[in-house]
Amino acid sequence: MRGDLEALVDLVAGGAGPSAVVDWLREAVDCEAVLATGAQPPSAAPGSPGTLELVTLISGHTDRTRHVPGDDWHVLVVPVGATSPRPLLWAWRELPWGDEDWRTVERTAGVAATLTAAARAAIGDAATMAARISALQALMAGDMVRASRALAPLTPQLVPAGAGQIAILEVPPGADRRAAARELDQHLASRGALVVVCPVDDRQVIIVSPGRHLIEDLTPVMGDGRVAGVSSISPWQRTAAAYRAASEALAAVRGTPAKISRHDGRAPLADLLHADARIWADLVLQPLSILSPADREDLLGMAREVTWWGESAAAELVGWHPSSLRRHTDRLANLIGHDRRQLWPSIALHLAVHLSALPPPPDRSHRPSLADILHVSAITDWAHQVVDPFPDQVREAVTAWLRSGTDAEAACRELGIARATLYRRLERARDLSHLEITRYPGATIELAVALYVLGHLPMGTVPDLADRRLTPVRGGEHMEIDTARPHPARVYNYLCGGDTNYRPDREQALRMLEYDPNASAAAQANRAFLIRAMEQVAAHGVTQVLDLGSGIPMAPHPHEVLLRTRPDSRVVYIDNDPIVLAHAEDLLSGAPAGQVTYVQADVGIGGPELLELPEVRQTLDLSRPVCLSAVALLHFLPGEPGPALVRDILDRLAPGSMLVLSHLTADFAPELVASGVEQYSRNVAPLCTRSYSEVKAIFEGLEMLSPGIVPAPEWRPGADDTRPAREQANCWAGVGRTV
Repeated sequence: MRGDLEALVDLVAGGAGPSAVVDWLREAVDCEAVLATGAQPPSAAPGSPGTLELVTLISGHTDRTRHVPGDDWHVLVVPVGATSPRPLLWAWRELPWGDEDWRTVERTAGVAATLTAAARAAIGDAATMAARISALQALMAGDMVRASRALAPLTPQLVPAGAGQIAILEVPPGADRRAAARELDQHLASRGALVVVCPVDDRQVIIVSPGRHLIEDLTPVMGDGRVAGVSSISPWQRTAAAYRAASEALAAVRGTPAKISRHDGRAPLADLLHADARIWADLVLQPLSILSPADREDLLGMAREVTWWGESAAAELVGWHPSSLRRHTDRLANLIGHDRRQLWPSIALHLAVHLSALPPPPDRSHRPSLADILHVSAITDWAHQVVDPFPDQVREAVTAWLRSGTDAEAACRELGIARATLYRRLERARDLSHLEITRYPGATIELAVALYVLGHLPMGTVPDLADRRLTPVRGGEHMEIDTARPHPARVYNYLCGGDTNYRPDREQALRMLEYDPNASAAAQANRAFLIRAMEQVAAHGVTQVLDLGSGIPMAPHPHEVLLRTRPDSRVVYIDNDPIVLAHAEDLLSGAPAGQVTYVQADVGIGGPELLELPEVRQTLDLSRPVCLSAVALLHFLPGEPGPALVRDILDRLAPGSMLVLSHLTADFAPELVASGVEQYSRNVAPLCTRSYSEVKAIFEGLEMLSPGIVPAPEWRPGADDTRPAREQANCWAGVGRTV
């Protein structure tokens, strides 16, 4: 052996850092070496295991050294330490590794583990915490690409999980929250949780954890006067809503004997409003029709966060600059004619932007007012839950404060009380209502609505909507939408982080997530496969797509992927949900005329009948190759009808046509999937699984694109794609071509 391990130990004892350890290893075994974090190999490394293997090493699923042999180089990758996420020690040289040198590399990794553990303990380090806060802000903003990049070296298993819980832990006055953060980080390391000191409250620590066990995980560390609120499990794209739920759960637990509480849903105010409310919101936001769909959604997305958290807190939580938020929100308010400085116009703006995230109204035959939409039984019941616990003095103080436009001095004069007395009563209202009314504008707005509905607060002046016109839906025809039962397209939309879903859809999705926290990751992996497959369809020169069971539009849209490289592409979307129809109108508004269309039809009518639909005949040239997309569709067609549908269509398409298909399977997690299928079939729609051999039979006679039929996350993954394991995705996917 050419190295001296005692010399290495002496280096560490003398305060040497990781770089000295790596330098020692280079000389000890005559190699190149790097200590690296994250799932990407060092740029100098001549070879690497696959990305999935690296994630397995980093996340602690295995301790086995990975060896990548080559003709010119031999690479070893060794996990460092026991706490996830683990750094990796990379070592490579031209000579093959002998047993003794191999052991030296592994022993060096063991010594390096001592140094990395010490570095991890320094969670208060500004650079480390800044990286964590940046990752949290990406999640809060719904930017999954940026979140995935930021979290890869921190908690590599977090984003691939697809969903999880948020907790806000609050320490007592005078306690060191950074010490609490260090303790939580060590305690939750095996869960792959992200622990962040809260950027907007100097007594709080935020925990983002995959899965559904956060209450159980936090319970052992809830001593020393700590309290915590925990959200329900939610897709990562809805992290901002989960954070709000955790905030409300924290408000509910303060001042009670309990130390930890979960928010199981006093439903968001927008969810409780009748469908008429979405007609009213369309009227309020009608002036935004002059904007492009992307510009409109950017304005509304920012406004949803600002109207709840306020500009300063929203900026800290989602990583935008306060002046940018203010400029965009002011632009929105000016366009729709609402003065954000006045209480009731700000209430109307808040309600309208949050309602804009819900599905379109089923009926647009009348023009309700703000007063009309608030006087419904569900809102009255909700208002009693909020206000009834208030003693008279507290209710009077809050009402005076709101009536004066939250002017504390004016409220004190009206009530004849001192400022300190007013704030004590406001704090009491906060504790009883579980609404952070002294901190967040959205909570203040909800309390104002509750007091108005119960007759304690008059409605102020709101802008007149007499000159507004409703956006037509498919020529103005009435839409029959069943909102009482969950629908597959809307449940899938929620699991992918979308907003086009109703309360029963969300409740079903949450039941699925409670049972299987990977349900969201599976849906998102399936969606990502579709987009990658469309890129390959375009690359193979096929410019026509028939997309069956297209679902609710979510960006990026398949036709956008095609049109980027093939401007002559043509796409027909087919689905049977009227909600999809309503959103297809917006989807197609910016598409080239005659090139992209949507058909409301049931695929159960049969393949020949689908090809004879007028919209299909008018848009697609069936004498030329067509790509048939059946992504996440056939598992809703048990038995022979599913494969027969695909065969009937492919037999009638021109040679060179393609099939893009993904399908639920029980091959990887049979017990979990079987129970999930039974529950879904009972509550939503009939569902089935197919094995690898059954999916392979559907592709029989087709030329398969590499890598063949594989789990959806493993089909040509991109650098920015999150990659849940195959037993999390439970889905076969492939692309074939007729010959």
